[in-house]
Amino acid sequence: MIRILALTIALLGVWGCSPQNSDSTPPQASIEVSIDLERNELSGTMRLELEDGKPVTLALGPGFTITSTKAENAQAERLGARGITIEPQQGAYAKISWSGAPMASAANLPAHIRQDSVLLTPASGWYPRISPQPFGYELTVTLPEQLQVVAEGDRGEESRSNGMRRVTFNHSEPAAGITVVGGDWQKESRQTQHGRVYTFFPEHLGQLSERYLEYTGEYFDTYSEWIGPAAHSSYSVVAAPLPVGLAFAGFTYIGEEVLQLPFIPTTSLAHEVVHNWWGRGVYTDHSDGNWSEALTQYMGDYYQAQQRSKAEAKRMRGDWLRDQAALPEDMNYPLVNFRHKQSRIDDIVGYQRGAFLFHTLKRQFGDEVFTEAVRDFYQTHRHQWAGWHDLRHTFAETARRSGKDAEQVNDLFFWFLTTEQTPELRLTSATAHSLDQGYAVELELHWPEHAYPSLVPIVIHGAEARHQHEIALQPGQTKSATINLEERPEKLEIDPDHHAYRQLARGERVNTLREIQLAEQVSLVKASEGSAEGLPSVARQVFKGEVDVRELNEAEGRAKLIVGSEADIEQALEDAQACIFRRSPPVAGETVAWSTTGGYGEPILALSADSAQSAQAVLQRLERFGRHSYVGFNGRPETGLYEQAEQHALRLKLELTDD
Repeated sequence: MIRILALTIALLGVWGCSPQNSDSTPPQASIEVSIDLERNELSGTMRLELEDGKPVTLALGPGFTITSTKAENAQAERLGARGITIEPQQGAYAKISWSGAPMASAANLPAHIRQDSVLLTPASGWYPRISPQPFGYELTVTLPEQLQVVAEGDRGEESRSNGMRRVTFNHSEPAAGITVVGGDWQKESRQTQHGRVYTFFPEHLGQLSERYLEYTGEYFDTYSEWIGPAAHSSYSVVAAPLPVGLAFAGFTYIGEEVLQLPFIPTTSLAHEVVHNWWGRGVYTDHSDGNWSEALTQYMGDYYQAQQRSKAEAKRMRGDWLRDQAALPEDMNYPLVNFRHKQSRIDDIVGYQRGAFLFHTLKRQFGDEVFTEAVRDFYQTHRHQWAGWHDLRHTFAETARRSGKDAEQVNDLFFWFLTTEQTPELRLTSATAHSLDQGYAVELELHWPEHAYPSLVPIVIHGAEARHQHEIALQPGQTKSATINLEERPEKLEIDPDHHAYRQLARGERVNTLREIQLAEQVSLVKASEGSAEGLPSVARQVFKGEVDVRELNEAEGRAKLIVGSEADIEQALEDAQACIFRRSPPVAGETVAWSTTGGYGEPILALSADSAQSAQAVLQRLERFGRHSYVGFNGRPETGLYEQAEQHALRLKLELTDD
C-alpha cells in the first residue's frame, strides 16, 4: 500500500504541474526506442546522468513496465512495476529499460501504436518522466522503414538498414515533454537562412508540400530575425490523421483535412510556427496563467494580417471587439484565469483580449521597445518556464531603459489581466468652426474610471485628405482638444480603425453569427413545417447556451434560431419585428444563414434551407463563420459583414458653427 501511494505521488509530481526552473545543470538522458508495429508496442532504454545529492523519481504511464534497472554510484528503489527512485552520488548514472503499449492519453489526442500510425504523448507516459526536474535528451527512434518519424527537438541523423529506419533527435536543454509521431508520409525539405524546414505528408497530399515549405521557411526566418534564433534548428509540418492543430517543439501536427484548406499556409500556419518561440521555446508557467497564446496570436496571426493589408488588420481588430461584445456577462472571466482553449469563450478571452494587451503596449511604447522587450524575454527565459509576471517585468524594464513610463506598463498588464469590463469611450461634444486662416475642430472625450491608460485615434475627414491625431486618456478623465486644419472639416471619427480596446458604439457594432452562438439561451423556431427535424440535437452541440424548441409567440425577447424556407422566414422575421433591412437573405445561395436583431434587441439567426438535412449540415459548419454577419452556401461559402451606420456616437458629420 505504501509503494502504491508513493507511486501515485510520483505520478502527480511528473504530470500534474509545471516544473520549476533551476540554475543547476539539468539531467541529461540518452534514450533509444524501438517501435514494433506487429505487436503494437515499444521497448526502450534510457541512460540518465544525475547530479550529486539530488534524488529523483522516474515513472512510466499505464501499459508500460520497467524491465530492468542499473544504477552506478547511486541507490535505486523500485516503486511497483512503473516507478523508481534514485539517490545519486558523484558521477552517478542510471540505466532503465522498459516496454509496453500506451493506455493513458489526453481525451482529444489518443496515444497509439498502429500499423500505419504512431502517436506517443507525454501524457501517455511512454518514457520515464523525471520528477521534480525536467531533463535534456538525445532520442533515437527505430521503426519499420515504411513509416517516417518526427519527434520534439532538432532533427539529426537518419539511416536505414535491414528494413528499419533510425532517426535521432536532440534537445540538450530542459524539455517540457517528448512527443513522437509516425506515419506513412513522404518527406520533403528545404534549407532556409536560419534552419531546415520539412513537410511530412501522405502521398495524396504531396502536391501541397512545395507551398507549405515556402511559407514555413519564410515564417521560420522572419521570426528568427524578429525574436531571436529558434529554439530548434529544424521545423516540420506533419499531417495528422486526427482533426487537430497542435504545436510541439520543432514541429506542428495538423489534420489532413485542415492542411487542404487553401488559406491555412497564409493564416493559421504562422500561429503554429510562432509557438516554436512562445510555448515551445519559452515554456508556459500555467500556475501564472497562459500568456503564450495571446503573444502568439498577436505576433503570428495579427502580424501576418498586417503584412497582407491594413484593411485585413483592421478587420481582425474589429473581429476581436465584435466577439467581445457578443460574449455574455456570465460567460466572461479575467485573462489571468485563462489556461487552455476549450471553447470559443477562451478564444475571446485568452487569445484576443490578450492580443489587445500587446497591441496596446506596441502602440503606446513603440515598435523598438516592443521588439527589444520580446527579444529580451526570449533570451532570458528560453527553455525555461515563464509567466505573466515575467513578461510584465521585462516590458517594464525595457520601457524604463528607454526613458518611458514603466509604471504605465504595470498598469496596463494589471488592467488587461484582471478586467471583465469593456470601457465605453464617449464623445461628449464636437464642434467645427472657421478661423481667419483655416478651421478648427473642438471635441471632448470621456474615458470611464474603470478603464486603462489609452491612446485614442482621432480622424477628421476633409474634402482632400484624412487627418489623423491621437489623444492620451487616463482612467476617469474627460479631456478637451482643439485640432486646427487648413481645409474644411467634413466628418469626425473616434477610433474608426478599432485600435483601442473598448465597447463598440450603437450603430458601430453590427450583428454577427457569433451573437447567437454564444447566447445563454436559444429558442429554435421552425418557420416551415418539417424544417427543424433533427435540428435541436445539432443546435445543442453547436451553441454554447441552452437550446429549447418554441413557437415564435412563445419566444419573445429570447435569442432565436429561425429555420425554414426563405418566404416563411421573411414572415417570421416580420412577426418578430426584426430589422426591416435584414428580413431577406443578404446573399444568394441554396442555404443562407444571417444574423439580425428582434424587436426586443435579442439576437436572431435566420437559416434559410430547402430541407432539414441541409439546415443540419450548415449548422454543423457554422462555428468557423461566427465573425461574419452572414454566410451563403452555393458551392464555395460567400461571407460578409454588415456596414456600420453612416453616423453614430463616435462618427459625426461636421457642420461649421458661427462663433
